[in-house]
Amino acid sequence: MVVKLRHGKWLTQQQVQGIVHLVSSSVSRMGPENVTVVDSNGRLLTGSKDHSGIATLSSDQLDYQAKVEHKLENRVLTMLEKALGANRAIVRVSCDLNFKRYEMTEERFLPENQVVRSEQLYNETARDADPIPQGIPGIQSNLPESSAAQNQTTESENTTFAKQDRTVNYEIGKLTSRTLDPVGGIDRVSVAVLVDGTYQSNPNENGDLEWTYIPRSSDELTKIENLVKSAVNFIADRGDKVEVVNIPFETNQMTTAEDDSLVETWLSRLQNYKPYFKYTFLSLFLILTFFFVVQPLIRWLTTHTVGDAEMLHQLPRTVGELENEYGTDAELPAYKDQVSQLITQEKDASVGVVRDWLKENKE
Repeated sequence: MVVKLRHGKWLTQQQVQGIVHLVSSSVSRMGPENVTVVDSNGRLLTGSKDHSGIATLSSDQLDYQAKVEHKLENRVLTMLEKALGANRAIVRVSCDLNFKRYEMTEERFLPENQVVRSEQLYNETARDADPIPQGIPGIQSNLPESSAAQNQTTESENTTFAKQDRTVNYEIGKLTSRTLDPVGGIDRVSVAVLVDGTYQSNPNENGDLEWTYIPRSSDELTKIENLVKSAVNFIADRGDKVEVVNIPFETNQMTTAEDDSLVETWLSRLQNYKPYFKYTFLSLFLILTFFFVVQPLIRWLTTHTVGDAEMLHQLPRTVGELENEYGTDAELPAYKDQVSQLITQEKDASVGVVRDWLKENKE
């Protein structure tokens, strides 16, 4: 499939994938991997046999890196051109981007945030009822009538046993966080800036102007370097580097170059107001049309003369006027009209009748 693009236009990867799926779904038993899209310049937009996604990922990474570098270059260049003048600086930026995806899950326990979850209390008490033999072993001590045996039995009845056990479980507070670092972070930025010096015109012996190059001072270069560092967010710990060099640019035909730069500046300014010019010209055209076409026509229609009215009566009548004239409700011609018609048709007889009327009047 060939796609014809307009000049200066392009398709995004999502639009290309939409075309691929649209074509594959319109043809029975055709998968998206069997559709190849090529633009009018012969550039392959899709249809690669690499299904791992590495080629697409690399292309997206290169496009993103180019956009970041172009954005930083434009930021620095516009700043220097406004300060030094048009075509007085050249800026190149190189960025090392990190496209690795980092994901970290952290779990923290808070010992000061303790809540009692459960508590168990166990108490045990026991008393021994059987006598415990004491004293000197022998027959005398084992006799029930002896006083020693009675004392031993009385003391053994008062013997008890107690046990207490307590178990408490605490719930400790816990904080779980998940961090996903952005892809495409800047690891290192390198900026190279070429700055032109100043020029002074001096007349020579022949009266022509000669341009003398004046290099910029170290103080000016230091200020420019500091401005560039601020513009690109310079961080020395990550190894960023900014180099500003003062080199004389082409000095031939300085006057012509300045004139061309002024013309380009005016043209660029006019390009910014191009949409407003269209509406301005349209409004001006409508105003002139109203004053020079519409208004004279209205004045002529409202102030026409009697001759113009007669001329309007001589114009061909409309269908409505003819229907009104020859309708069923139209009145019969008047008698005067009938007489005039008869006189026109019978000229000789009409003349005789008029002569007879004149003779009768004389008599």
